[in-house]
Amino acid sequence: MTNELPSSKFFYDVFVAATAYFERHVEAINNLNVFPVPDGDTGTNMYQTLRGIRKRVKYADSYSVQDLAKLMCDAALWEGRGNSGIILSQIFKGIYLGLKDKNLSDPDTLSSSLTAAYDSAYNAISNPTEGTILTLLRDVAKESERQSNKELTFRDILGYLLIRAKESVDSTPDSVSYTHLRAHETEADLVCRLLL
Repeated sequence: MTNELPSSKFFYDVFVAATAYFERHVEAINNLNVFPVPDGDTGTNMYQTLRGIRKRVKYADSYSVQDLAKLMCDAALWEGRGNSGIILSQIFKGIYLGLKDKNLSDPDTLSSSLTAAYDSAYNAISNPTEGTILTLLRDVAKESERQSNKELTFRDILGYLLIRAKESVDSTPDSVSYTHLRAHETEADLVCRLLL
């Protein structure tokens, strides 16, 4: 990466926008939720987790990216609701762990945070399953690692990550049923918007 990650204000604003976007799609996610259990509350639980983080974390100009990641991690761990909210909280935890000791101008900063997010979420699940949000996160983390040593801007790398996320969703029919695919597509879209 040719320049360092954007400011903490950028990431906070993206989080606020992603949370608002998620709120508009809660019912659609609830209706598509079929895996691992068709309980119809995945969207609600994820949104309540995001809303709880938003209520707990207020932006201050003095925050570094790492400070903000730590605050969001702590809030997510307190606010995680249901299985999906707990998985989401583990993603925030991993992002923080991947950033906490990094110089933001290091080319592998983004990939280390995404890899740590995947590892944290994957290790929190007793029976991880392919074709879920974990598959998408793994694929995006690997793509970030591939792109990290190229002379690309942060924005360029995000473009490659969005392409890889779409490819990950498109390859899902090889491993899961159609109904599961529809739920995965929604998860993938939301993860892309939250992380990217």
